[in-house]
This record gives sequence, C-alpha cells and structure tokens, in this order.
Amino acid sequence: MCFAKETKLLSGTHINLQENSEKVSTTVTTSVPMNCTFDIINPIVPSLSRIDVVIGECSLTINGPDSTSFNTIAVRDFVRDGNTNLTLKIQPRVGSCNLNISDPVTYTIEVSVEDFDGGRCNAASDPHYRSFDGRYYNWYQTGTIIVHQNLYRDFEVHGRAWNCWSVSCLCGVVIREGDDVASIDMCDGQFSYSPPKVKKLSHVTYNEGFKIYRDSSGRRFTVTTPSGSSVTAVVTRYWITAIITVPSDDFGNSNGSCGYFDGNSTNDFLLPSGETYMPTNVFQNYQPSNFTDSWSDSSFDSLFNRDLPSVPTMTPSTYCKCMSVGTDEVCSSATMVNNVYAVFRSGLIDITDNVASGESSRRRRSTGHHIQKRSAFEPTRTNVTNETLAWPSNGITEQNATDNCNSTLINSEIYAACKDLFENTDDLLNECVEDIQLTGSFDSVNDILERFQSQCETAVVNNYNTSSGNFTDDALVVQLESLNCPGQCSGYGNCTNGMCSCNDGFEGDDCSVNSMVSPELFSLNDEKTLRCDVRNDACENISAIGGPFTDNGNLKCQYAEDGDSTSISVSASFENFLEIKCQFGELVSTNYDKQKVNSKASMWLNVRVSTGEGDTRKSTGPGLTFIVYDPSLA
Repeated sequence: MCFAKETKLLSGTHINLQENSEKVSTTVTTSVPMNCTFDIINPIVPSLSRIDVVIGECSLTINGPDSTSFNTIAVRDFVRDGNTNLTLKIQPRVGSCNLNISDPVTYTIEVSVEDFDGGRCNAASDPHYRSFDGRYYNWYQTGTIIVHQNLYRDFEVHGRAWNCWSVSCLCGVVIREGDDVASIDMCDGQFSYSPPKVKKLSHVTYNEGFKIYRDSSGRRFTVTTPSGSSVTAVVTRYWITAIITVPSDDFGNSNGSCGYFDGNSTNDFLLPSGETYMPTNVFQNYQPSNFTDSWSDSSFDSLFNRDLPSVPTMTPSTYCKCMSVGTDEVCSSATMVNNVYAVFRSGLIDITDNVASGESSRRRRSTGHHIQKRSAFEPTRTNVTNETLAWPSNGITEQNATDNCNSTLINSEIYAACKDLFENTDDLLNECVEDIQLTGSFDSVNDILERFQSQCETAVVNNYNTSSGNFTDDALVVQLESLNCPGQCSGYGNCTNGMCSCNDGFEGDDCSVNSMVSPELFSLNDEKTLRCDVRNDACENISAIGGPFTDNGNLKCQYAEDGDSTSISVSASFENFLEIKCQFGELVSTNYDKQKVNSKASMWLNVRVSTGEGDTRKSTGPGLTFIVYDPSLA
C-alpha cells in the first residue's frame, strides 16, 4: 500500500478494538525521504448513526524515512449494539508535502470493534442489592463496604450503613475515579434528621467530566466521571438508594458487593480471595453474610477516611472524533463516552463548582483552601437481622402493605409505560412491603417508583435492536424522557415533559410536600442551640435543618432578639429537601457593630423558618436559639 509511487506504508493495517480494552497504537512507516502531513478521517457507522471509535489526534506528520503512530480506542456506549466494522481514511493534506503528489490517493485502515455491555447495580434502602448481573440479596450490617471497584482502572465506590430500626440502612456513598473523589453522606447526623452532605474529598482540581448534579427536588444527586461511570443517590429521611452505572471497561473486571459483572449471576458472590461463595440454603442466598463480610472488613482502606494525594497523580487521556478535514477539532476525555443513560438525566442542576469550592461549609476566615470538613463518624461493623420484625407493624397489616405497594406501582405512569418489559415485579414489591414493615408507615411506599424507573431504563437500554441500529421501541424511549420527573411525582401528581403537575394539597418539583403541613425546624448547623463566633465562624449563612423544604421561592428565616416580640425575616436558599441556608449576613454585620459599640459580648436570637407566601406556614414549635457572640468582649 502506498501514499505516493515511491512511498510505502503501513505496518498494522487492521485494528482490533474491544469496548472493554485499552487503546491500540498503530504505526505508520515510510521508507523514503519526505515531509508530509496526513489527515485521519473517522466515519460514522451507518448502523449506529454515530462514530464508534475515537483517535488520539487527527493528523500525522511524517519526516521520512521514519515512522509515527496514532492511538485508537472504542467508544463506550453502555448499550448492546453489536460488533461493528469501519474504515479509517488516511490522506495527504494538500500543499503540506515536499513530494509532487498531483493526484493524492486516500488510503484506508480497517477497524473491528467488539461490543461489550455497560452495567447497572442498585443498593436500595436497608440495603436490598441487585447486582450488575441481576442477582438479588440483602445486606444487614452496619459499617463500610466496598460496593464496586474495577480491577484494572482507578474507579471505586464505597458505601456505609447505619442502624435503622432493627436492621441497617445505606446512609452514604463515596465515588473515586483517579484523583477525583466526592461523597454524598448523611451518616454524620441524627437518624431521620440528617440532610445529605455533598462534599469534595480530593485535594486537587476536578478533571473535566467529573461532575456533580442534583435534581430540583433536592432528593436525587448524581456524580458522573470522565469514563462515563455514574452514581446516583436517591435520598430519603432514613436511607439512600444508590444506582451505580459503569461502562464496558468493568465487564469481567469487577468486584465488590455489586458482583463480578460478566453476564453470569451465579458467580456474583466473588470474594477478595478470588473464590466464589456458594450459598447452601435459601437464607444464605438472600442474606449472604460470608460474602458481604468479605467486602466490609475493617482492615480495608475506606474512602470515607482515606488520606488522599495533595497533587495530581493522573490525568484522563484525551481523544478526538476526527470526522472531517479542515474543521477545528475539540479533543477531550469525554469523546470516548456515549452514555445512552444520559437521556434519562435531563433537568439536573450542576452543583460541581459549589461543591468543589466548599461553599456550603467553609469558614468565614479561611486558611487558604476550601475542602469541606470530613465526617468523623465511622460505624463499626455490626451484624443485624430483621428477625424482630413482625406484622402488624404500627397497626399496618401485611395485606395493607402489599395492597398499598401494588396499587402505588400499577397505577403509576412509569409502570404503564414499562410493564411489558418485565415478567414480574415480585422483588420490587417484596422490598416495598419489607420497608413498610420496617418503618411502620407508608412514608417509603413511593420509593418503589424510583426503583422501577431505574430497572425500566436498564431494560430499555438492553433492548437495543442491532439490526435497525436503534432502540427496539423508540416511542418508549421518548415516553421515558417525558416521564423523567423527580421522584415520579411521588405518586401525588402527573408527569408531563419531565415536569410534575401536583394534585391539590401537594407541592414541590416532586409533589412530595403536603402544602397544608408546616415545616419542622430540627436544628441550626446540627445544633439545637447554636453558638457562633463572629470573629472566626461563618455566621452569615446558617443551615436550618428540618423540612421538608421545596425550592418554591418563598423560603424565609425569621428571627427575634431575646425579649423582643417582633420578628424580622431574611431570605433563605434551598440546599435540599431537609436543609435551607438562612442568609444572616446583614444581621450579623450590623449587630456585630452594635456589640462593639455597646461592649455587648453576645446576641441571643430565636429562629424559625417559613415556607409559604408572605412568611406564612411557619415552622412548628417555639423556635431554636442562635447565639452570636464576640469572644474579645466576653
């Protein structure tokens, strides 16, 4: 094969790629003196209507006799779209060669791409696990566990569980890819009154593609990484449901409590030793403590407490699409990812910059870096069981629970859209009934809609039609995009074009809040009585914890000085459904000046919150005490 009559080429004329393998380097060689630039053109694969490989750079310069090389890697698309074959074109750039090439010829390299699946694992509430390969079991322990880790690439997810009633519930997750680390954690506070804290744990700047989002309800948080991996945490007062989505790189390269991930659920209980735990009875199959114990050993290096590097140790590789010649090519680490699950993540709010700056918890007078305070709580591993659970639970019978779970699911819009993709939903219904038994209330019943939505999305992705090059049911994909509402409107509204229309008496972007009920105020900055040092603490922005809150534009904090019956309102910003930030900046600075003039060491305030128009719907109870003081005047 020749570039010109005198020019011989190409060593490595066929490239074999796999969606779960590393980049492949191809060498281009010339045997005669030349100085030419060659463009690489990457075609759209007709069956996919997109490219299926990306390239390290779009042009090559050859100073011969010499050789040069370029890298290719398969696009990670998370879908079963079949193997593909394509042809890369290599052609000399007009006017760039010192040879007389009057009729440039385009040369080709054939590329084959072997398809591999992405995967999704769920760890729900107390925690009910569904592995990447679909195996269902329960983990009844407190402590920290390795949820998932890739054996060869630098990606891992750790989780931890606290005591909830007579069992354990997932209360926090940490996600790490390379140097980038973030946590979504409510394990630090009091059970049922601990808002989710989203924290940056790494000490270096986040890489491109590492993003943190929340939905408009403040109950759902998603972390995405440059590899296309994502972790979504759906938060309630009592627990977190974690949804871990990974690219094909992890197929056959995984371990942890989400299983081995190779398409075979029988070997999911892989131990750190490399052996597979094989349950010998039904109880061990659904509560495999030998398996979960092996991934929650106290000796492993927990991400919740790990010392992390203070300087970057790695940078994601960048790749280019190279689809045409003469255009400005934007190359990044994101080009190798085409995550089809992204169509189900519309309407999210990017909070990466706020989290990365430590805005929600940095001190008023900082020491130069804004990394948020780590959680000091590390639960000791404890085995718990659900043997003490019995019916009726707080007056609710098993039949009441079953009927409520069943009607919530089958009367939902998401069930009507997806029911034909499932033979049965027995596992989901069993989880729902068990959670009602655990809590003694119907508060958790709408969680079944979030879990069903996740399984529906996975089923849709797995029903990709390789012959047509599209989803088996395009109309269903469009419908699911339309039904992608926060919390599926909590069962108290209708979902249209990704937005909830709430029933009378309910409000919020997810319709989860009873508009006739006043919010609760539980603590200020996690304290019943908050003392704030105006010289050293961030007294201007105070967390009011309670709720439930919605981002309705009417959030206020009210305060009255000790002995004064007149309340003053200040604005409040929405953080999540359990937390708002009271903007006390002017109050603190004004009264700080007063204190200096009057030599008064402290100011005592009674604080309440309101969530209705015109400062209506005030928090219940007498309010909480906020003491602003100056230690220099004490």
